Amino acid sequence: MSSKCMKHSAKFKLQVVKFAQESNNCAAGREFCVNEKLVHDWRKQVEKLKCLPKNKCSNCGKPSQWPELEEKLLHWIEVQRQSGYIVTRNMVDIKAKAVAAELQITRFLASTCWCTKLLLRKNLALQQNTKIAQKHPEDLDQKITSFHGFVIKSRKEGKLPTCSHWEHGQNAFGLTCHQPEP
Repeated sequence: MSSKCMKHSAKFKLQVVKFAQESNNCAAGREFCVNEKLVHDWRKQVEKLKCLPKNKCSNCGKPSQWPELEEKLLHWIEVQRQSGYIVTRNMVDIKAKAVAAELQITRFLASTCWCTKLLLRKNLALQQNTKIAQKHPEDLDQKITSFHGFVIKSRKEGKLPTCSHWEHGQNAFGLTCHQPEP
């Protein structure tokens, strides 16, 4: 028997249970190379296993520790996607922490591992293509104008380099800057 943790489908578990019912748990464990304790547990869960999809790994992992938080977060993700906005992992983490504070959950950390497991549990992918164009924030033009003003002001004060400083180094973006002849 292997000590490595294995995932078993509901179909496999039901085969083991059937064999165990015809003989015993120990013989089923030897025949299918699984621990006798697993056979015992699967026999207790036989009705639940019959209801599950046959090819899906069933009853794997722990249930969600904060189901209410996850449901609110999933609803928020759906609304964001339907509105055409992108949803990033960072946005999910920030929103999860806000929802946890709203629900007065104190032990919640919203780690990267938690986010990955949430996405797997709920069968979500953040890299999905959207069917509608993604929208920019409403104040994007104002932010761009503000940034341009900042850059111009900083150059006048001598805080940012001008294009002439780039001539001696290699430009990583392949851009060239043409200075007027004096």
